[in-house]
Amino acid sequence: MKRLRLVVSFLVVAALLVASLLRSLGYFSDDVYRLQEDLGGDKVIHCLMGFSLMVSGLLVVMPRTLKSLIKVLFVVIALLTLEELTQFLVKTRHFDLFDLGMGVIGAIVVAALFGFVRRVSYHGVAECAGPDGT
Repeated sequence: MKRLRLVVSFLVVAALLVASLLRSLGYFSDDVYRLQEDLGGDKVIHCLMGFSLMVSGLLVVMPRTLKSLIKVLFVVIALLTLEELTQFLVKTRHFDLFDLGMGVIGAIVVAALFGFVRRVSYHGVAECAGPDGT
């Protein structure tokens, strides 16, 4: 089951990158643009890419400490930054800091959820709720 989740997550990231590459090269641009709009727009795609990359990273590493979780997050942020910077190389594309920010938000959401679930499963709900149980 773990391998299946990893493969699915990797395929989502790969599909997003291939669609971005095809759009950059001018192949199927109208179809890729339509698909992008159907999924919620460019910013949603970047958020989904950050989300999927972080899920993939967590499935590969399965960090046990906060320090290792943060390391995975920084690797994912570095990959997202690299992906956005490569747009400087293509004349039809442009670097957008907001796109990068949306990808980082997607990765942070996954990291926070993973950290919370890990903490609840390790300590139990009562300890994570607070001293008065709320």
